[in-house]
Amino acid sequence: MGNLGGMVGKAVRIVGALAACAAATAPARAGYVFCVAADSGQANLWITQVVSTDLNRSAMESRLRGDFAAAGRSDVVTVMCPRPHAERTDAERARREAVRFDRAFGAKVHDITVEAGTGAGS
Repeated sequence: MGNLGGMVGKAVRIVGALAACAAATAPARAGYVFCVAADSGQANLWITQVVSTDLNRSAMESRLRGDFAAAGRSDVVTVMCPRPHAERTDAERARREAVRFDRAFGAKVHDITVEAGTGAGS
């Protein structure tokens, strides 16, 4: 997980923590999703694995952005969780394409793994 240290663990736990509050914030479409965060120069990109979820995307993005900021990573300015896919295979394909695309343009891609037992699914 590189030089991100303990911040990565905290950042990825947010995906699971949102499961508890998502129903209260707004209805969301269930499906398979991953999230991407990028620094201001877009030289670094953090990407979660695909998870099965019905989380509210904007709340998930907000919390992940806040977690990066709380960890002192004010350079992480873009956080996006694409529209969920109905099939895991489609989401995995979209994630691979995102990684391939960003690497082709020179970004350093960092995988973020959701911890087991967070309630986010897998």
